[in-house]
Amino acid sequence: MRRWFQWVLGHRALLLTLTVLVTAVAGWSASRAVVASSVGKLFLGESPAYHHWQEVGRTFANDEVVVLGWSDPEPLSVASLDRLDRATSLIEAEAEVLRADSLATAQRMQNDGGVLRVESWSELARADDADSAALLVDMRADPLLGGLLLSRDGQHQAMAIELTVNADRAAESVPGLIERLLDHMAEAGFARAEVHGAGLQVQFSGVIAQTNVVLQQIFPLTILGLLFTVWLMFRRLWPAALSTFLALLGVVWTMGFAVALDPHINVLFAVVPAVIMIVAFSDIVHLCSAYLLELGKGKTKDEAILASAEDVGRACLFTSLTTFAGFISLMLIPTPVFRHLGLVLACGVGIALLQAMTLGPLLFSLLPEPKPLHGGATGHVHDLLDRFLGWSEHISTGYPRRVIAGFAAVTVAALVGVTMLNVETDFADRLNKDHPVRIDQDWFLAHFDGTNVVDLYLTAPERDGLLDDATWDGLVQLQARLEALPEVDQVTSLVPMMKAAHEVLAPDSADVVPRGRRALAQYLLLFESGGGQDLEQLLDFDRQRTRIALRLPDGGVRTIARVGNEAARISQEIFGDRIDVRPTGMSFLMGDWLDEILNGQRNSLIASFLMIAVMMTFAVRSLRAGVASMLPNLLPLLCFGGFLGLFWDSVDSDGIIVAILAIGIGVDDTIHFLVRYRIERDRQSDQRMAIRRTFAFAGRAIVMTTVILVVGFLPFAWCDYLSLRMLGWFLPLTLIVAMLADLWLVPAMLTAGLGLEMTPTTEP
Repeated sequence: MRRWFQWVLGHRALLLTLTVLVTAVAGWSASRAVVASSVGKLFLGESPAYHHWQEVGRTFANDEVVVLGWSDPEPLSVASLDRLDRATSLIEAEAEVLRADSLATAQRMQNDGGVLRVESWSELARADDADSAALLVDMRADPLLGGLLLSRDGQHQAMAIELTVNADRAAESVPGLIERLLDHMAEAGFARAEVHGAGLQVQFSGVIAQTNVVLQQIFPLTILGLLFTVWLMFRRLWPAALSTFLALLGVVWTMGFAVALDPHINVLFAVVPAVIMIVAFSDIVHLCSAYLLELGKGKTKDEAILASAEDVGRACLFTSLTTFAGFISLMLIPTPVFRHLGLVLACGVGIALLQAMTLGPLLFSLLPEPKPLHGGATGHVHDLLDRFLGWSEHISTGYPRRVIAGFAAVTVAALVGVTMLNVETDFADRLNKDHPVRIDQDWFLAHFDGTNVVDLYLTAPERDGLLDDATWDGLVQLQARLEALPEVDQVTSLVPMMKAAHEVLAPDSADVVPRGRRALAQYLLLFESGGGQDLEQLLDFDRQRTRIALRLPDGGVRTIARVGNEAARISQEIFGDRIDVRPTGMSFLMGDWLDEILNGQRNSLIASFLMIAVMMTFAVRSLRAGVASMLPNLLPLLCFGGFLGLFWDSVDSDGIIVAILAIGIGVDDTIHFLVRYRIERDRQSDQRMAIRRTFAFAGRAIVMTTVILVVGFLPFAWCDYLSLRMLGWFLPLTLIVAMLADLWLVPAMLTAGLGLEMTPTTEP
């Protein structure tokens, strides 16, 4: 590293010119970014079932539905129906809307002289002789209407707006679409503030809105927090200004690289600028601290710059490599969004290191020589820091076995908690309880059946196969068994529709549904010829494939997937191999694919751990010490998992991402401590003195960078979105545990001779 710094100082003009050119290119590349990402492609692009979902969605109905609801004590009044007709007309004129179902489109079947006639509930209510009270009772009892478009008490209405199937629809466009739908409702005469939204698309809308919050509020807060923290540590402006400048430069280069790979920036990329900013600050502060300490030894400016290369340059290289390994391991998760994110974050770490090790010493040489670290007002801050480090060194080396026993007890408690982890993903629950999406969800759960849907598609091997007597009997049996599932609110299928028609045409029949191929075919023909609409949402033209929709109140995607798979199992039990059965739906697919994602996250965590262990071995030049050094780095992850397992009913799957980031970043302090200890151990034979000098030099930077990391991630704690909020709460707590393990457990293990001691070698 010393030779590299010497080369940098000898080629300042060349490097500054290259920096300007690369920054211009990166800025131009970043300006080409298009914020557009398909939710399906981001998470399900590698799922074979995703393409089947698109195919059946174009043929039947799909679950890309926005549900709007409102209170109306007189739903059948002329004024209410006029407003609803107007809103339906405006909404269906939207290019991305396939249909809008409401009381304005709902149908009732009647017997007209032995002929099935399908009429509009709305038109019946408008008739001069209409008995609104009686109609409302019938509507509430209608299995295709009550609990879906009309609440069970008849005081609330809903409109189900089905969007067109579009795999390329940008997730970021959904909030704008929902805003237009609400505008149409207001234009039709509804009080916009009293219209509630539900459905997966609405949940995504609330999540995506957090992207702007991160970029417009959290990122600036991160910059200000880091700037103030570095100023407070050094009590001088130049380290803060230098760190901010180089970190922002790293963000520009990283985003330029990301857009060069793919101009379509997805929602998760909102965290990239903040993460790169924080990591870059950490590297630069280590260099600034070492540079100032060397000046305090009486060295000239150039000598101090070169000495800092020996002091922390090698450690910074290995810390960046371990962080790189943690981030690049995200590419093992089998979803495009995590692969792209892992690659960009990993390359961003490399960019931050390159700039710190190139522009850092270069700018040191151009700036006036500063006062030593303990000079001026900053002495008070570092006096407090010295006292903390002295106490830590006294405890860890004076009572090593007690320290180790204490950490062992914490580890056992954490392991108990880890065994209790229950992973689930509910997009609505990722938002705060006072978020409008959560409030609206609670409103719908109070007044309607579940808005979360699993679609079950059954396909017979031949045309008209669903009209076969045995198959129809199986469908009737399947309807009853699915309705009996405790997680299911309602089951919509061909069976209740034919049951309603049978009650109209054959009210005295002993059978509750039509029996026989001929009767069933006749009912279907009468329904269509009598004016019935939307049969294609449940049955195809060839009478070969049918759709069954299960409505659930639980929005957890793993629960939805489990119910969908259970429905498929029941279907197979009834029909055997003669009917092809496939559950699908966006929520189902995400829940079913979640196990693959979790396996990928687990493999990513293991790979990250192994790669970091190898790098630790090279960093400290000892296999035994490298392996043993992973123990204090495993502890923070166990504490994180144990806390979640003990105190959380269920853990969101994104929590594992926090663990991957934590190990990639948290291991840096261990490297700085052990690399410095390696240097001090080579310089003297007394182990206690080597540890003391390591505390005095590396310990200071470890505390400072941990504070910077905590301050940098802390603004995320104010996000409404759980995955981002975890970055603000749990990642800082995990990093603090990692710091304590490095300052207490590592020196205790060194003193007790538990694997970390390294044989002194000749100074390189």
